Amino acid sequence: MCAVAAQDRWKPPGSGFHHRAAIAHQGRAQRPASLNVGHACDVEPVTDLLDPDVFMCHYTRAGTAFTHILPTGKLLMNPYSDMRDPFENKKPAFRSGGAWGGDAEAQGRLFLAVQREVARSRDAQCLLSLTKGDARQGSDAERPFRCPWSRARMWEQYAEDHAGVCLVFDRGELLDALRRDLARKGAYWEGPVIYTVAGFADSEAGVIMLEHFNEQSLEDDVGRHVTKYHEDFFFLKTEDWATEFEYRFVWQRAEETPLARLLPSTNRVRYGEALRWVVVGERFPDWQIPGAREIAQGAGAELRRMIWEDSRPFITKAL
Repeated sequence: MCAVAAQDRWKPPGSGFHHRAAIAHQGRAQRPASLNVGHACDVEPVTDLLDPDVFMCHYTRAGTAFTHILPTGKLLMNPYSDMRDPFENKKPAFRSGGAWGGDAEAQGRLFLAVQREVARSRDAQCLLSLTKGDARQGSDAERPFRCPWSRARMWEQYAEDHAGVCLVFDRGELLDALRRDLARKGAYWEGPVIYTVAGFADSEAGVIMLEHFNEQSLEDDVGRHVTKYHEDFFFLKTEDWATEFEYRFVWQRAEETPLARLLPSTNRVRYGEALRWVVVGERFPDWQIPGAREIAQGAGAELRRMIWEDSRPFITKAL
């Protein structure tokens, strides 16, 4: 991954930039005061921040966070075909569930047509990827490493090599807000991603029974197959991705008309008042902190910085 020069990263907007107004909310998780625990900087106390079930996170680039997400209060859902996983952004491969009889050539054409139609149907979906905490039991020393904001590889891969942003949301409020907004505009599925050794390649969805498909009703037949096995299509990945602890929303427009198919396969979904902290990476430029803090406050959140010290992750004041 190529590092981006500091001067080429996101720059805070000038005084003419309009912020989304901060909104008071009584149901928010209590924001703890700063506590000096003898480290090089003030570190948040180990209250709600170390409970893996309280928060859910979204890692992103600084420019995306401060230019698009925070001013609008919306998260971008991307087309399925834009996923980083090479097993997801390519046409799915299937196995035949039975012996071919009769006209083998015609059945071969049908098999390929099913594969193409499944790819088209799948790629019409939009995905939002979130990071949940690791709720497995462990020692006190393991607690900060189980939190969704402390994933070093995700800071490197999705947040500009530790110069980007991790948005920390109240989990319950975030899920409620996303559900409300998505239900108004179409159909959606949600849930945690399951990780197996072979992923989709060893799933029930990957087995095609040709007698369930007909060229004259192929779109409907494939739609039923994708719906029946949606957990395999959208919530199953190989174990290589397991450390992401991903929680997904998968959404499609209410009506997939020929005209709708010409529109961009994206969706921006409102997260309501669920945002708690805007955490910048330890390589986020110091000179951009004042502008970042202003935008975070305008979005009703507090700005914090991620550091790695004494072999542990910490969220600190952004000074």
